[in-house]
Amino acid sequence: AGKDRRVYVNLFLSTRAELSVDGRKLVLAQGTGYPWNGDIRVKVAQGSAPFAMNIRIPGWVQGKVLPSTLYTYADDVKLGYRVTVNGDLVAGKLEKGYLSIDRKWRKGDVVEVHFDMQPRVVKADEKVADDRGRVAVERGPIVYCAEWCDNSFDLQSVVLNSRPAFNVVEKPGLLNGICQITTAAQTLSRDSSGRIAAQDVTLTLI
Repeated sequence: AGKDRRVYVNLFLSTRAELSVDGRKLVLAQGTGYPWNGDIRVKVAQGSAPFAMNIRIPGWVQGKVLPSTLYTYADDVKLGYRVTVNGDLVAGKLEKGYLSIDRKWRKGDVVEVHFDMQPRVVKADEKVADDRGRVAVERGPIVYCAEWCDNSFDLQSVVLNSRPAFNVVEKPGLLNGICQITTAAQTLSRDSSGRIAAQDVTLTLI
């Protein structure tokens, strides 16, 4: 914030920020369960001033894993977002990844942001030889992994379904509260005759 009357909401944390806009004291209070859910609430807790509040809209909501083409989504899931001010929907064109809300702000004004969150399958460019045939699982800004302590089978032999269905499981007592992901998968091994055999498993990602 400053003389240019712009305030940027970049990090979605539960916090309070004391700012100065054109010499006026302004306090913004932000509350959220991000990154485990996509709901963010920003309240003008103190002060009134005209300025542009710029809300960052992450690339993963826009269907971009990274600004480059090194990684892309391998599914056809379409995510969206919604921004309201005091309950009224805000529309506008994004500029450099931000939605700008320029108005006279008053104490008590509330901005609510919602990002759709759904597990996505990510793949690397085919030119990355070591990543061919491999995928990653992402939900919101988090990339998930499979660990041996959550799965009772050989993780190196796991094959995901071509169209995996994911379940998001809230774990409030684990690591101060997280979301796990489970999905049906298969493990590959060889039977007594040497033939490849597949076994159905439930894969847990954390």
